[in-house]
Amino acid sequence: MIKGGERGAAPPQKIIPIEVKELFKLTDHEGITAQDVSFPTVAMDTDDLICVRAKIAGAEQQSTKRSIIVVDVQNNKTLVKTNAHADSAIVNINKKWLGLKMGPGVQIFDLNKGASVNMIDFSEKKQFPQLWKWIGPKTVAIVTNTSLHHWEIDESNKTGDLKEIFTRDVEETPSSVISYNTDPSKEAHIIISYAFGENNNVKGTGQLHHNGKTSKVDAHAAAFCNFKSLESSNAASELLLFTSHRTTNLDAKLIIQSLTAKRPQTKTCPFKLQTPEDFPFMIEVVERVGCVFVLSKFGMIYLFDIESGTLIHKQKITSGQDSVFCGCKYRADPQRKMLEGVICITKAGAVVGVQIDFKLLMSNLMRSNQQVIALKIASRMNLPNAEDLYWSHFDSLKSKKKTKEAIELVAKSPNGILRTQRAIDGFQQLGGETLMEYLQYLENRGIDFNDIEAKHY
Repeated sequence: MIKGGERGAAPPQKIIPIEVKELFKLTDHEGITAQDVSFPTVAMDTDDLICVRAKIAGAEQQSTKRSIIVVDVQNNKTLVKTNAHADSAIVNINKKWLGLKMGPGVQIFDLNKGASVNMIDFSEKKQFPQLWKWIGPKTVAIVTNTSLHHWEIDESNKTGDLKEIFTRDVEETPSSVISYNTDPSKEAHIIISYAFGENNNVKGTGQLHHNGKTSKVDAHAAAFCNFKSLESSNAASELLLFTSHRTTNLDAKLIIQSLTAKRPQTKTCPFKLQTPEDFPFMIEVVERVGCVFVLSKFGMIYLFDIESGTLIHKQKITSGQDSVFCGCKYRADPQRKMLEGVICITKAGAVVGVQIDFKLLMSNLMRSNQQVIALKIASRMNLPNAEDLYWSHFDSLKSKKKTKEAIELVAKSPNGILRTQRAIDGFQQLGGETLMEYLQYLENRGIDFNDIEAKHY
């Protein structure tokens, strides 16, 4: 006798295309307590080092002196432990430089030489630094209450080279600067600020500066990337990706907007949060795969395909109500065939690494009827059998009489790899007007015929 829930074959087990690992806990390192793990006291600009400003045991409550502890993420060991007066600290892995901020004053300190490299007092400019981060081997971005600056560290003088990038629009509602991102050319910039309202609601605002113009967007997180569509012969476009969320419901959006196209295009990718209190907190792009991660405050991670805007996978990566407060891109692990991902720190002190499992990602897409995305990823990764995968999918569509899908696959194939006599023969085998439908599809979209196609028009 078949009982309820046992009727028919069991559904196929879901393939999880990412690996989530707790690498270690910050509180396992001597001198770091749970009270030291928070957004104001922890900085992580790369997946190499974490910088923590820990309270010194026995120090007075109001003391500004802190124990600066630098943790090597890859080897899970303490590299530096020193005491300093600072209300913010950042570390540069390339030079072993420590950035210390106290009030309006910022300085770069050489850990090897035990000496100051550069120093600036922003009180002379009547400004107050609100956020700073390393954006290059010798470049620090500094967001003050009025401006964005890029500070080039120069060991030949005392102050370095400070350049104002643009003047900020001051929010009428009090807000906190949460993040700053720039594109690889440092020509586009976005500053994200949060305003905290009733019922723990968080309103995110992004100030975008591009081509000398400044505009605002509703955004909790943002990133830039250069992206080449496999469906177009055009050069790579610069994209702005940002998340939008209205605090009254679970609806959120990833918005992908071109910045360099003559006719800027915007793609909206909706997704659901788990609770109204949650919001998209961080974006990291894996350009070579054509995917983007969105991480929420309470640890939900969403993986999207950039070209189609498709949500590929979502998963909770934190325990219970543990929340995420900082993170960055996580490097690939070629030996284990793991692609790039996200590394983040939770309020409980857990350092969590998320990477794409390439083999399982491809299996997930092929199994969930997202073969076209899988094929494009294979092309982006330059897999030796990518063309064979395309032809296999074309033959499958042809055998199932899925004419429309077969036409789109051939027309949009990367570098026109399917636009050959073999495809023409396949359309003719489908009979009827299939070949003419294909040629009209190309013509209607302004795609020039190649020599083989022109013979049949």
